[in-house]
Amino acid sequence: MISALICFVALNQKAPVVDYSVPLGASTQFHEVVNQVKSKLFAKDFTSAAALAKVLPQSVVTYRFNFSKVPKELRESFQQSASFAIDSWQKNLDGKATLVESKSGVPNILFSFEQVLQKTA
Repeated sequence: MISALICFVALNQKAPVVDYSVPLGASTQFHEVVNQVKSKLFAKDFTSAAALAKVLPQSVVTYRFNFSKVPKELRESFQQSASFAIDSWQKNLDGKATLVESKSGVPNILFSFEQVLQKTA
C-alpha cells in the first residue's frame, strides 16, 4: 500500500521548468540576441541560431601585454606581475572563460603602459 502511494506521488511530480537566464547587468543588446538565438533554436533554424550566437561573448579571451614603454630595468618585474595577474584572473573566472595570450593578430584585450599618467581634474 505504501509503495503504491509512493509510486503515485512520484509519477504525478512535474519536472521543474528550466529556462536560460541572462546574467543581471547584461546589456539590452545581449538580452535581445540571446532571445533571438533561443527563438531560432525552438524553430529548429540551427543555421540562423549559429550565426547569431557568433556575436555573443566567447569563452576564449585573447590578450597581449605591450611592455614597450616600460623602462628596460623594470620589464622583468612587470612581466612577472602580469603573469601573476593573468593566473589569478584565470583562477577567478572558474572555468567560465579561458585566457589565451595572443601572439599575432588583434587580441580582445591589449594591456599597455605609459611612463607618465595624464593628470585629471
